[in-house]
Amino acid sequence: MNYSSHCFIIATLFLAINAGCVSVPAGLKPQVTGVSGKITGIDFKGVNLELQLQIKNPYPIPIETPQFKYSVGVEGSELFTASKASQISLPALKTGSAILPITIRYLDIPGTLTSLKGKNEVSYSVKGAFLHEALGKKLELPFSHIGQLPVLQLPTLANLKAKLLKMSFTGAAVEVAADMFNPNTFGIDISNLGYEVTLGGQPVGGISLSSAEKVSAGGKTRLNLKGTISASAAVLNLLKEKTLPTPGLLVTGAIKTPFGEVTLK
Repeated sequence: MNYSSHCFIIATLFLAINAGCVSVPAGLKPQVTGVSGKITGIDFKGVNLELQLQIKNPYPIPIETPQFKYSVGVEGSELFTASKASQISLPALKTGSAILPITIRYLDIPGTLTSLKGKNEVSYSVKGAFLHEALGKKLELPFSHIGQLPVLQLPTLANLKAKLLKMSFTGAAVEVAADMFNPNTFGIDISNLGYEVTLGGQPVGGISLSSAEKVSAGGKTRLNLKGTISASAAVLNLLKEKTLPTPGLLVTGAIKTPFGEVTLK
Protein backbone atom coordinates (compact mmCIF):
# COMPACT_ATOMS: atom_id res chain seq x y z
CA MET A 1 0.00 0.00 0.00
CA ASN A 2 1.48 3.35 -1.01
CA TYR A 3 1.47 6.50 1.13
CA SER A 4 -1.42 8.17 -0.77
CA SER A 5 -3.68 5.15 -0.31
CA HIS A 6 -2.77 5.00 3.37
CA CYS A 7 -3.68 8.66 3.89
CA PHE A 8 -6.95 8.20 1.97
CA ILE A 9 -7.96 5.30 4.20
CA ILE A 10 -7.12 7.25 7.36
CA ALA A 11 -9.03 10.29 6.11
CA THR A 12 -12.04 8.15 5.24
CA LEU A 13 -11.94 6.55 8.67
CA PHE A 14 -11.62 9.99 10.29
CA LEU A 15 -14.76 11.25 8.49
CA ALA A 16 -16.68 8.13 9.37
CA ILE A 17 -15.73 8.41 13.03
CA ASN A 18 -16.55 12.10 13.10
CA ALA A 19 -19.98 11.28 11.73
CA GLY A 20 -20.50 8.78 14.55
CA CYS A 21 -20.54 5.73 12.27
CA VAL A 22 -17.87 3.84 14.21
CA SER A 23 -16.21 3.98 17.62
CA VAL A 24 -12.83 5.60 18.20
CA PRO A 25 -10.07 3.02 17.86
CA ALA A 26 -7.59 3.13 20.77
CA GLY A 27 -4.76 3.59 18.31
CA LEU A 28 -6.19 6.89 17.08
CA LYS A 29 -5.98 8.67 20.42
CA PRO A 30 -3.34 11.37 20.75
CA GLN A 31 -0.54 10.52 23.17
CA VAL A 32 1.60 12.67 25.47
CA THR A 33 4.97 11.08 24.78
CA GLY A 34 7.24 13.36 26.82
CA VAL A 35 7.25 16.18 29.38
CA SER A 36 10.17 18.43 30.36
CA GLY A 37 10.64 21.65 32.31
CA LYS A 38 12.95 24.58 31.62
CA ILE A 39 13.71 27.63 33.81
CA THR A 40 13.39 30.77 31.68
CA GLY A 41 13.66 33.58 34.23
CA ILE A 42 14.36 34.31 37.88
CA ASP A 43 14.40 37.20 40.34
CA PHE A 44 13.90 37.71 44.06
CA LYS A 45 10.12 37.38 43.66
CA GLY A 46 9.97 34.03 41.91
CA VAL A 47 10.75 31.87 38.91
CA ASN A 48 9.42 31.60 35.36
CA LEU A 49 9.50 28.23 33.69
CA GLU A 50 8.23 26.52 30.57
CA LEU A 51 6.66 23.09 30.57
CA GLN A 52 7.17 21.46 27.19
CA LEU A 53 4.93 18.58 26.15
CA GLN A 54 5.57 16.27 23.24
CA ILE A 55 2.21 15.16 21.79
CA LYS A 56 1.75 12.55 19.10
CA ASN A 57 -1.12 13.38 16.75
CA PRO A 58 -2.39 10.24 14.96
CA TYR A 59 -4.99 12.10 12.91
CA PRO A 60 -4.59 13.09 9.24
CA ILE A 61 -5.40 16.70 10.16
CA PRO A 62 -3.67 19.10 12.60
CA ILE A 63 -4.96 19.59 16.14
CA GLU A 64 -5.47 23.33 16.48
CA THR A 65 -5.11 25.29 19.75
CA PRO A 66 -4.88 22.33 22.14
CA GLN A 67 -6.39 22.84 25.60
CA PHE A 68 -4.75 21.94 28.92
CA LYS A 69 -5.64 21.93 32.60
CA TYR A 70 -3.04 21.51 35.32
CA SER A 71 -2.09 22.10 38.95
CA VAL A 72 1.27 23.34 40.23
CA GLY A 73 2.73 22.37 43.59
CA VAL A 74 5.90 23.05 45.58
CA GLU A 75 7.30 20.75 48.24
CA GLY A 76 4.13 18.67 48.16
CA SER A 77 1.71 21.61 48.62
CA GLU A 78 -0.55 22.73 45.78
CA LEU A 79 -0.12 26.38 44.82
CA PHE A 80 -2.71 26.87 42.10
CA THR A 81 -4.68 25.29 39.28
CA ALA A 82 -5.10 26.66 35.78
CA SER A 83 -6.51 25.93 32.36
CA LYS A 84 -4.95 27.27 29.21
CA ALA A 85 -5.00 26.97 25.45
CA SER A 86 -1.69 26.72 23.64
CA GLN A 87 -1.68 28.83 20.50
CA ILE A 88 -0.03 26.21 18.33
CA SER A 89 -0.98 23.56 15.83
CA LEU A 90 0.00 19.95 16.36
CA PRO A 91 0.93 18.63 12.90
CA ALA A 92 -1.00 15.76 11.31
CA LEU A 93 0.47 12.30 11.74
CA LYS A 94 3.45 13.67 13.65
CA THR A 95 4.66 14.52 17.14
CA GLY A 96 4.44 18.20 17.97
CA SER A 97 5.39 20.40 20.92
CA ALA A 98 3.15 22.46 23.18
CA ILE A 99 4.64 24.91 25.70
CA LEU A 100 2.92 25.98 28.91
CA PRO A 101 4.49 29.08 30.55
CA ILE A 102 4.26 28.94 34.36
CA THR A 103 5.21 31.53 36.98
CA ILE A 104 5.85 30.47 40.58
CA ARG A 105 6.07 33.29 43.12
CA TYR A 106 7.95 32.62 46.34
CA LEU A 107 5.28 34.39 48.41
CA ASP A 108 2.66 31.92 47.11
CA ILE A 109 4.51 29.00 48.67
CA PRO A 110 2.78 28.00 51.95
CA GLY A 111 4.83 29.02 54.99
CA THR A 112 7.33 30.89 52.81
CA LEU A 113 9.66 31.89 55.65
CA THR A 114 9.98 28.35 56.96
CA SER A 115 9.66 26.54 53.62
CA LEU A 116 12.47 28.49 51.94
CA LYS A 117 14.70 29.33 54.90
CA GLY A 118 18.23 28.18 54.20
CA LYS A 119 17.27 26.54 50.90
CA ASN A 120 18.68 27.33 47.47
CA GLU A 121 16.20 25.06 45.68
CA VAL A 122 12.91 23.27 46.26
CA SER A 123 11.03 20.57 44.37
CA TYR A 124 8.05 21.47 42.20
CA SER A 125 5.47 19.38 40.41
CA VAL A 126 2.98 19.88 37.60
CA LYS A 127 0.07 17.49 37.11
CA GLY A 128 -2.51 17.92 34.41
CA ALA A 129 -4.23 16.69 31.28
CA PHE A 130 -4.35 17.45 27.59
CA LEU A 131 -8.05 18.04 26.84
CA HIS A 132 -9.14 16.92 23.43
CA GLU A 133 -12.57 16.63 21.88
CA ALA A 134 -12.79 15.09 18.44
CA LEU A 135 -14.34 12.19 16.65
CA GLY A 136 -17.39 12.50 18.88
CA LYS A 137 -15.47 11.73 22.05
CA LYS A 138 -13.92 13.77 24.89
CA LEU A 139 -10.43 12.76 25.95
CA GLU A 140 -8.28 13.72 28.93
CA LEU A 141 -4.72 12.58 28.42
CA PRO A 142 -2.78 12.90 31.71
CA PHE A 143 0.75 14.21 32.12
CA SER A 144 3.01 15.01 35.05
CA HIS A 145 6.45 16.44 35.72
CA ILE A 146 8.67 16.85 38.80
CA GLY A 147 11.68 19.15 38.86
CA GLN A 148 13.88 21.38 40.99
CA LEU A 149 13.10 25.07 41.40
CA PRO A 150 16.02 27.40 42.24
CA VAL A 151 15.51 29.89 45.06
CA LEU A 152 17.58 32.96 44.25
CA GLN A 153 19.98 33.97 47.04
CA LEU A 154 22.05 37.11 47.46
CA PRO A 155 25.83 36.71 47.35
CA THR A 156 27.26 36.95 50.87
CA LEU A 157 30.45 38.58 52.16
CA ALA A 158 32.90 37.39 54.81
CA ASN A 159 36.46 37.95 56.06
CA LEU A 160 36.49 41.69 55.39
CA LYS A 161 39.89 43.29 55.98
CA ALA A 162 41.49 46.67 55.33
CA LYS A 163 45.13 47.53 54.70
CA LEU A 164 46.91 50.86 54.45
CA LEU A 165 48.88 51.10 51.20
CA LYS A 166 50.21 54.68 51.19
CA MET A 167 49.78 57.95 53.08
CA SER A 168 50.18 61.52 51.86
CA PHE A 169 49.22 65.04 52.95
CA THR A 170 46.02 64.78 50.93
CA GLY A 171 44.88 61.38 52.10
CA ALA A 172 45.64 57.71 51.99
CA ALA A 173 45.44 54.78 49.63
CA VAL A 174 43.81 51.72 51.16
CA GLU A 175 42.95 48.20 50.09
CA VAL A 176 39.83 46.39 51.23
CA ALA A 177 39.52 42.64 50.71
CA ALA A 178 36.57 40.31 51.23
CA ASP A 179 35.40 36.82 50.30
CA MET A 180 32.24 36.74 48.21
CA PHE A 181 30.23 33.49 48.39
CA ASN A 182 27.66 32.36 45.84
CA PRO A 183 25.07 30.23 47.70
CA ASN A 184 23.06 29.49 44.54
CA THR A 185 22.81 26.22 42.61
CA PHE A 186 24.07 28.00 39.48
CA GLY A 187 27.06 30.15 38.65
CA ILE A 188 26.80 33.96 38.59
CA ASP A 189 28.63 36.72 36.74
CA ILE A 190 29.52 39.63 39.05
CA SER A 191 31.09 41.93 36.46
CA ASN A 192 28.14 44.37 36.69
CA LEU A 193 28.33 44.80 40.46
CA GLY A 194 29.31 48.06 42.14
CA TYR A 195 30.79 48.59 45.61
CA GLU A 196 30.41 51.30 48.23
CA VAL A 197 33.26 51.13 50.75
CA THR A 198 33.66 52.85 54.11
CA LEU A 199 36.42 52.70 56.69
CA GLY A 200 35.71 53.88 60.20
CA GLY A 201 32.60 55.57 58.86
CA GLN A 202 34.59 57.49 56.26
CA PRO A 203 33.85 56.93 52.55
CA VAL A 204 36.54 55.38 50.36
CA GLY A 205 36.52 56.79 46.81
CA GLY A 206 38.03 55.95 43.45
CA ILE A 207 37.34 52.26 43.89
CA SER A 208 39.05 49.83 41.53
CA LEU A 209 38.38 46.11 41.70
CA SER A 210 40.51 43.06 41.13
CA SER A 211 38.63 39.74 41.17
CA ALA A 212 37.26 36.99 38.98
CA GLU A 213 34.18 37.96 36.96
CA LYS A 214 32.35 34.70 37.63
CA VAL A 215 31.62 32.71 40.77
CA SER A 216 30.68 29.05 40.41
CA ALA A 217 27.66 27.44 42.06
CA GLY A 218 28.39 27.18 45.79
CA GLY A 219 31.82 28.76 45.20
CA LYS A 220 33.63 31.88 46.32
CA THR A 221 35.99 34.53 45.00
CA ARG A 222 38.26 37.03 46.73
CA LEU A 223 37.45 40.69 46.16
CA ASN A 224 40.34 43.14 46.28
CA LEU A 225 39.23 46.77 46.18
CA LYS A 226 41.62 49.70 46.16
CA GLY A 227 40.62 53.29 46.80
CA THR A 228 41.53 56.56 48.48
CA ILE A 229 40.33 58.23 51.63
CA SER A 230 40.61 62.03 52.05
CA ALA A 231 42.80 63.47 54.80
CA SER A 232 41.14 64.79 57.94
CA ALA A 233 41.92 64.72 61.64
CA ALA A 234 39.55 61.77 62.10
CA VAL A 235 41.09 59.87 59.20
CA LEU A 236 44.65 60.53 60.36
CA ASN A 237 43.84 59.25 63.84
CA LEU A 238 42.16 56.23 62.28
CA LEU A 239 45.17 55.38 60.13
CA LYS A 240 47.58 55.68 63.05
CA GLU A 241 46.03 52.61 64.64
CA LYS A 242 48.06 49.41 64.33
CA THR A 243 44.97 47.51 63.22
CA LEU A 244 42.44 49.16 60.95
CA PRO A 245 38.76 48.68 61.75
CA THR A 246 36.62 46.24 59.79
CA PRO A 247 35.56 48.05 56.62
CA GLY A 248 31.98 48.51 55.49
CA LEU A 249 31.09 47.12 52.08
CA LEU A 250 27.77 47.62 50.31
CA VAL A 251 27.24 45.71 47.07
CA THR A 252 25.07 47.31 44.37
CA GLY A 253 24.26 46.71 40.71
CA ALA A 254 23.21 43.42 39.13
CA ILE A 255 24.31 39.82 38.85
CA LYS A 256 24.01 37.77 35.68
CA THR A 257 22.46 34.33 36.02
CA PRO A 258 21.92 31.60 33.41
CA PHE A 259 18.30 32.79 33.35
CA GLY A 260 18.90 36.52 32.92
CA GLU A 261 20.23 39.55 34.76
CA VAL A 262 18.91 40.35 38.25
CA THR A 263 19.23 43.70 40.00
CA LEU A 264 20.17 43.39 43.66
CA LYS A 265 17.67 44.54 46.23
